[in-house]
This record gives sequence, C-alpha cells and structure tokens, in this order.
Amino acid sequence: MLGYHFTNGVLRGGGAIPPIGEWLVHEGEIKPGESGLPACETVLGALADANGASLHRVELDGDLMPASDKRPGNWTGRRRRVLWTLDATGVLQAFGRWCASEVVDQWDAPAVARDWLASGDPALLDETWRAAWSASRYAGLLADEIGAWSAVRGAMWSAARSASRSAAEAASAYLDGYAVSSAVRAAARFGGRHSSRAAQGERLAAMVEDAMASKEL
Repeated sequence: MLGYHFTNGVLRGGGAIPPIGEWLVHEGEIKPGESGLPACETVLGALADANGASLHRVELDGDLMPASDKRPGNWTGRRRRVLWTLDATGVLQAFGRWCASEVVDQWDAPAVARDWLASGDPALLDETWRAAWSASRYAGLLADEIGAWSAVRGAMWSAARSASRSAAEAASAYLDGYAVSSAVRAAARFGGRHSSRAAQGERLAAMVEDAMASKEL
C-alpha cells in the first residue's frame, strides 16, 4: 500500500533512514502499535503519530496488518521504502494557522492574533503571544472560547519552536507535529466553517501537493 509517514530525520530507534527507493525490513513479529513498520493512507492520519516535520511518501509491503478500528487507514507492515521526502515544517505551520483561523471567531481574539494567523509573519509572533495570554488566561472563558484559544496556541507553539532553532536542531521538530495536532483537534472539536476531519484532510493534502510541486520546479 502507498501511504505517509513522519520522522524527525532519523528512524524511531535512532538509525538512519534508508535512501530513496531502498527497502527497510523489520525482522520479528508484526503487531500494530508495538512492532513493525507503520504508515497511514492519509497525511492527516500520519500527523497523529508525527515525531518530526519530515514527511515521507512510502510504500508499505509484507504481512500488512490494520491498526485498531479507532484508527482507520493506519497500517503496519514488514517492509517500507521511501518514495519521496518533504521538509513539511512550513506546511505544518500554515496548516496549524488555517485550523486555528477556522475557530478563532469563537474567541474574542486580539487583532494581532488574527493578523498573524492570516499572514504567518514572524515579526508578529512575540506580540501575538503577549496579547493572547493577556486576553485569555482561561479566566471566564466559555468552552468554545477555550477551544479556539487552544487552536491558536497550538499554531503559535509550532511557529515559535521553529523560529527559535537552527537547521542543525531540526531533530526537535517533533513539537511541530504535536502542536499542529493540538490545533487540528481543537478546530475539529469546536467547529468552524471548514474544520471537519474530512475538510482538514483535503486541505492538508492539497498543501502538501502544492509544496511538492514547488519543490520540483
């Protein structure tokens, strides 16, 4: 099967990722969630297990086993090879901002936070943090307002981590996936015009496709 898999530039055990097209083989029992090589049919599904911002298009083969019913589209197999790799840091940040923007109207967000969600301008990030914390502190917020704030916070966290590290520190990019996942969950839970799981998946897939097209130019 063809799928997606995120890493932080190395395998979970710390080993090197094989070159493009070369099979990685798991020796031993195949048990989803415990042993074997995972992949997901969708980028959004793979994001749930992301420990980094390196997105791989992979082929998974051999003794394929599906994950639990709660995680449709997730598979574990014996052999996996990378077909292409994309540094999805920028994509994840933009996607997190999009998810947050879908619910930001449910919170009386500061103007600078709305401006940052729309533009992603790094120069606005520090001011956005200060204004957002000052305006919320969770005190007196209704459930929907807390959800919207959580989505914005997830997007800001991802951007702040990336802005504060050099390329040599990219292994810490797992926080990008974690923070964006928080923004995704909050947006899906508290609702927006286009924040259903299906709409999120379509949006993220389109953003990855656009990023790959730009990379190939």
